[in-house]
Amino acid sequence: MLNHVVLMGRLTADPELHMIDAETQKCVCNVVIACERKKKEQVDFIRCVAWNNRAKFLWEWFRKGSMIALEGMLRTRSYEKDGKRCFTMEVLAENIYFTGEKSKQYMKETEHSAIQDTAEHPEENGWSSDLDLSEFEEILSDEEVPF
Repeated sequence: MLNHVVLMGRLTADPELHMIDAETQKCVCNVVIACERKKKEQVDFIRCVAWNNRAKFLWEWFRKGSMIALEGMLRTRSYEKDGKRCFTMEVLAENIYFTGEKSKQYMKETEHSAIQDTAEHPEENGWSSDLDLSEFEEILSDEEVPF
């Protein structure tokens, strides 16, 4: 069996980081990625979740409108809301990739400090820069962003 998802798109909002356990540094980060379909006017909004070091990396380096590529697996879960059982489907991030050029100005203006062990051991923290992006089209202006 195979459950493998590859997405590329733009974040619809700033990542939300939630600390689950401060003592163990367990945390989760939720994002929604806007992914264009082959017909440019059609867009899917896909929920994604990252845990621990991947969550910190996502929260640290990406903002609303950032282009991102993500590999992971599709999962479903359920929760209760107003006494009703609800189901949701999301992508559990296993690898997160930068796409396009990272602005030096943005790097200087970021409000958060860099995560040391992510920078020193990227392969252990779920991200890499070895994704082949030749099939993807870069969006160059704000008018091309679907949200």
